Amino acid sequence: MSLFKDRIAFQAGQTSARVKRMTPLLGTFARVQFYSEGATQAELDALADQCFYRLRSIQQQMNYFEEQSLVARFNALAIGESIEISDEMKAVLEFAEELRAESEGLFNVGLEKSHELNGNILVRTGAHEINLNGVAKGFAVDYAYQLVAEHPKAASIFGSINAGGDVRVFEKALMQLPIKIELGEKVFYRTLPVQRDAVATSSFSSAGSKKIYHKNATCLGTAENPVRPKSASVVAPRAMVSDALTKVLLLAETAEEKKVAERCLRKYSARGFCETE
Repeated sequence: MSLFKDRIAFQAGQTSARVKRMTPLLGTFARVQFYSEGATQAELDALADQCFYRLRSIQQQMNYFEEQSLVARFNALAIGESIEISDEMKAVLEFAEELRAESEGLFNVGLEKSHELNGNILVRTGAHEINLNGVAKGFAVDYAYQLVAEHPKAASIFGSINAGGDVRVFEKALMQLPIKIELGEKVFYRTLPVQRDAVATSSFSSAGSKKIYHKNATCLGTAENPVRPKSASVVAPRAMVSDALTKVLLLAETAEEKKVAERCLRKYSARGFCETE
């Protein structure tokens, strides 16, 4: 997933407190930056710590490459076996299933029906693995932002939470957010007007640079099934939604699939665009 150009500026004039931190998480760099005229420096520092803790917890639960994550443990099960999952992973899987149906399979974390969810019990029902990397990062950003929204001084806290281009913005006024577009070796920037929005950008840069599965189970982004460079950006009310919808836009190639993608954008009150060479 493409990184946003790190140019989100503090928009306050004289603020009593501000914090800006970055750490490697979720296979990328996670950034939080807050400013406030009502919260103290200690309160913002504590809030940043709590946000990073939540981002780290989602990495530990849903990272496809972490051996002890819930996703990896599920993928190691035999067909018919089950595992108890967290409320967070349950929420992601429920949304993924909703979007799979809405997008007519364009978005699909498990290809065939590889799993069945019964409460917090996840049963393996097919041979294919699940991979939540196309949606978990956005969920992690929302999960961290929830701490901001529930803070006693939330009305006076502004800034952003950014996990490798999945960003949640909560600003005082409308701002122009620069986003990085990568098309093969071509790199440039667009700006999107945001205030209290979630934004995500995903791209196919070249064969082998990114693998993603189409609904027919063909693995795209390989030498055998190359893709033309393409980038998709989505603005939505939630980062999980914007993250997942970029995959729908990337995979929508036919006229009918593009109609499906537009319908998905409308359903989730999102707006998006694609760039191609």
